[in-house]
Amino acid sequence: MKIRRLEISGFKSFADRVVFSFDEGITGVVGPNGCGKSNVVDAVRWAMGEQSAKHLRGRAMEDVIFSGSESRAATGMAEVSLTFQNDGRLVPPQYAGFGEITVTRRLFRNGDSEYEINKAACRLMDITELFLGTGVGTRAYSIIEQGRIGLIVSAKPEDRRAFIEEAAGVTKYKARRKQAERKLEATDQNLLRLSDVVGEVSKRLQSLERSAKKATRFRELRAELRELELLASCRQYLAFRDTESGQARELSEAGEAENVALAHAARLEAGLSAERLQLLEDEKKVQQLADQSHAIDKQLRLSEQEMEFAKRERETIATRQAQHEEEVSLLGVRLELLGREEEGLRLEEQKLADASAEDETRQKQAEESLQSALKEIHDAQHTVEGERHEAVSVLTRLANHRTNLVNLEKRRTELGGRLQKTSAEKEQLEARAQELARQRDELAQKLAEAQAKRRELHEHKVATEADLAAGRAEQRESETQLIKLREELADRRSRLTSLLELQKNFEGYGRGVKAIMLRAEEERRRDGVYGLVADVLRVERRYERAIEAVLGERLQLVLVESHAAGLKAVDYLRKAAQGRASFVPLTEMEQLPLVPEAAALPAPEDTVRAVDVVACAPEHERVRNYLLADVFLCETLAAALALWARNPGERTFVSTDGEVVDKEGVVSGGALEGVGDGLLHKRREVQELADTVQELEARLQLATERVQQLGARVQATDTQVKRLLHEEREEELSHLRLERDVARLQEDLGRIAQRDQVLRHETEHLESAMGEVAREEQASREAVAAGEGEQSEREARLRALQADLSRARERAESVQAEVTKAKVSNAAIAERREGVGRSLQRLLDSRSEVESRREKLRTEIDQGKERDAALQAKGQVAQEELRRLLAESERLRDELGRARARYEQAQERLRGGDEEVRTAREEARAVGERRGKSELALQGTRLEINHLEQQVRERHLMELTDVAAAKKDAALQLDVTVAEEQMHSLREKIDALGEVSLTAIDEAREVGERFAFLSSQKADLEEAIAKLRSAIARIDRASKERFRETFQLVNDRFQQVFPRLFRGGKAELQLVEDPANPSAEPGVEIVAQPPGKKLASVNLLSGGEKALTAVSLIFAIFLIKPTPFCLLDEVDAPLDEANVGRYNEMVREMSRSSQFIVITHNKRTMEVADSLYGVTMEEPGISKIVSVKLSPQAATAAA
Repeated sequence: MKIRRLEISGFKSFADRVVFSFDEGITGVVGPNGCGKSNVVDAVRWAMGEQSAKHLRGRAMEDVIFSGSESRAATGMAEVSLTFQNDGRLVPPQYAGFGEITVTRRLFRNGDSEYEINKAACRLMDITELFLGTGVGTRAYSIIEQGRIGLIVSAKPEDRRAFIEEAAGVTKYKARRKQAERKLEATDQNLLRLSDVVGEVSKRLQSLERSAKKATRFRELRAELRELELLASCRQYLAFRDTESGQARELSEAGEAENVALAHAARLEAGLSAERLQLLEDEKKVQQLADQSHAIDKQLRLSEQEMEFAKRERETIATRQAQHEEEVSLLGVRLELLGREEEGLRLEEQKLADASAEDETRQKQAEESLQSALKEIHDAQHTVEGERHEAVSVLTRLANHRTNLVNLEKRRTELGGRLQKTSAEKEQLEARAQELARQRDELAQKLAEAQAKRRELHEHKVATEADLAAGRAEQRESETQLIKLREELADRRSRLTSLLELQKNFEGYGRGVKAIMLRAEEERRRDGVYGLVADVLRVERRYERAIEAVLGERLQLVLVESHAAGLKAVDYLRKAAQGRASFVPLTEMEQLPLVPEAAALPAPEDTVRAVDVVACAPEHERVRNYLLADVFLCETLAAALALWARNPGERTFVSTDGEVVDKEGVVSGGALEGVGDGLLHKRREVQELADTVQELEARLQLATERVQQLGARVQATDTQVKRLLHEEREEELSHLRLERDVARLQEDLGRIAQRDQVLRHETEHLESAMGEVAREEQASREAVAAGEGEQSEREARLRALQADLSRARERAESVQAEVTKAKVSNAAIAERREGVGRSLQRLLDSRSEVESRREKLRTEIDQGKERDAALQAKGQVAQEELRRLLAESERLRDELGRARARYEQAQERLRGGDEEVRTAREEARAVGERRGKSELALQGTRLEINHLEQQVRERHLMELTDVAAAKKDAALQLDVTVAEEQMHSLREKIDALGEVSLTAIDEAREVGERFAFLSSQKADLEEAIAKLRSAIARIDRASKERFRETFQLVNDRFQQVFPRLFRGGKAELQLVEDPANPSAEPGVEIVAQPPGKKLASVNLLSGGEKALTAVSLIFAIFLIKPTPFCLLDEVDAPLDEANVGRYNEMVREMSRSSQFIVITHNKRTMEVADSLYGVTMEEPGISKIVSVKLSPQAATAAA
């Protein structure tokens, strides 16, 4: 794992990205003090996972990020990438396939860190484990920074032990031991918590097992009760079925009588149906005749309209015919005129042909004269051209001089323009420099604002994260409360369900009362039964026991509508052998006074009237008053006896504990027993439980909504935290971009300064060139003046020759004019001939159109005559059809009158038949009413059967028909009285069980399974703890063995290296124990004897001897276990020249197996380096590098 490349960006003084490439052998890093050499070592250690800012020479980890300089702003991120060559021997297996391994670490100013291995995100632990056991690490002997040599010497023995452990590879074991100890501690805590949970579950399991046994007994009793109830329902069902059969026969007989009556009515209706059909036929006939008459009338109107239309169309055709004949006559006249015009145009065409022949003869004569004049002009032109050629030569020379003069003037102007442009560019550069400086200042301001915004975003993010943590804590607390509410609601619902089941089955009531109420409830046959006294009374809680005691079995009085309803209920109990019951007739009680005479008795002191603490509905006040009018409540039995003694034979006194002293002085007390005991209490408990369940449901709803709201708020806060983190990263990137922009502006200002220097040199050159142009311009002006004189003479001779040429041209032009005149005359005649031809053609076209129009009109006249004849014939036919239609219309009117008379007679007969049918239907309706009553009776029986079936279906989830089929024989043999007694006994046994949790069986099973699972988990944890302790013991044994072996090897090698570096003497390593802590691992002490001195502790040596002794120890460790690379930061600083030579010899020797990176100021150390990196600070506060590869000879020469 040798270092191949180190990339640094934004780390400490390395503001810009720099790359160090390290080869085999020795690489030196040199430079003046304070240039940032040691930052290279810090960068390597930081990339390898160093977490202590102090060991990186800083106060906080943020100090490693470039903090800015006079010319540079601070960066927002530090990044270091360290690339190793991978030989596959020391790295973890997952990285063995990579040729190189690159470790990257980034730190942002907001405190966020990123770690990567080969550009894949990882944890700091992954980077730490990558280097375990390799001898390479942030605190290993492979990196010796400034001051570390002194620390080795002055360190405590136990601290020196770490160097031997790193060489022995014990650090990997120690890391694993710490990890195992953490796991062991966590497992111990888990086991402790699990043991508590197992204890609690065990206790709950015992309780649930008892409840489960009780629930099992309850199920057995309820199953037996269910079987008896099914047999009783089955017997009742079979009885209803017998009744149903008899009622079905009665219904069948009534149905037959109804069918006979309906048949008679049907026969009468059938006769009437024939009459109605005939009436419909007559009505249809009348309608058909009316439709035919209407159709004939319609045809009459159409025929009259067609005749009128034909008449008007014949009149239109006659008018059009007259117009066409008149137009034909006019077209004949026009054809005659066109013929005369054609003759005139043909005469004019002949005259123009004769004139054209005469003009062509005159044109030919003029052209011959023109050729003679042109020859004269040609000769004169030849003479002029010769003279002109000479003049052109003069002009050419003059033009060259003038052109040169113009070019010189342009050159002067150009140079002046360039000079002006240069001055303008200098001004622009100055303005540009000012603008760039302004932009730089603005960017610096924005950079400061961005830093402030980043701080604000960071503070906001921290606050939002705190809100998120608080919200999550509140959410967890609300969820815990929600779970508790659900559990409490489930318990209350279970209790309420049990009580409602008992109340529904009237458990605790007398046999007769229960039979009456079950019959009223289950069969929905109230028969005037309104409920029980216990149902209508509402008692204050503190007086419940007193009212229950004084009323006793009277709480089970059944409220009925009247004596008749009571007698019916008594009759049912007697016939069904269901016991006895007492009934209160509400109708008859209304004849009694609302307030009985006993209510007039005054209430003794310290008593409360019972009627005052018992509430009820207005319709039940008489019942309450007659039951409790003479009852008074007091605190104790003693008070009751005293009150009775003062008022004997008038009042009944009851203590709040339920002791009763009646009017006769009979005392009742003790524990409440009997069938009526606790009825008021149970009903109040049901009501309170119902209210509690309702309240808990409302609270559960609110808690659920609260949890949902908190969840939404936590999610929103989490989203906000992510958004703030994203914004913070964006601000970080924006900050980096601003820093780059400021650097770019600074570079632009530098380029502007360089350009200004170039412009100054160019200005000097332009001013020199303008002087040379002025001298050349004067010479050209003199040559132009001489050429202009010669040009004047040549121009005078040329003008005389050109005058002769002009006269010849005038003569030629005169002849040319005659030729042109002849051509123009000939062209005019040709144009007139062409115009006459076009007129003649238009005339011919017009005559053709007129003839075509005349033929078309003649055709239309013939067609009009034919159409008129056809219309005349059609009119005659329509006249005949009109006469026929009139006769047919008269016939249909007569036939329609006769048909209507027949229709009215049939209607009269039908009305008489309807009366007979109505009488027959009345008779059938009377028979149907008798059948309906039978049907209603049958439906009542069937409804009872359905009710019984529904009752069995709801209570037992079975079909009564299936039960009757399976249990018919057993049901017929059932003794109803015995069955009722058995069911009563079973219900009492069920009541005796008290509250039963039917879920206890399943809960016991589930808790048992959980107990088994938790016990298994506990055993697994105990086994894991044993394995961890065994692993720690094995690690301790292996660590001690490897340390002992490596210590001996290092000691032997140290004893060899020490005399080599000191040129004599001896030294050794010794294991020493700490007297204050004998159980701790022994430390390592160094004992040295330089040449000429006594054997003593290393602390007694001089500074140079200490340094060389520490180097001896480091080199001894390297010789035992060489690391892939070694960083030495100014280790040679305290050594003298002689010792530096021996030190370099050892480094050169060890560089054959390890890669050395040496930071030094010593020239002799530089000589042994294979390559050098120079670190400089050209710009204050910013480190830059320069690399040089050296051959041995070049290195010596450089020194």
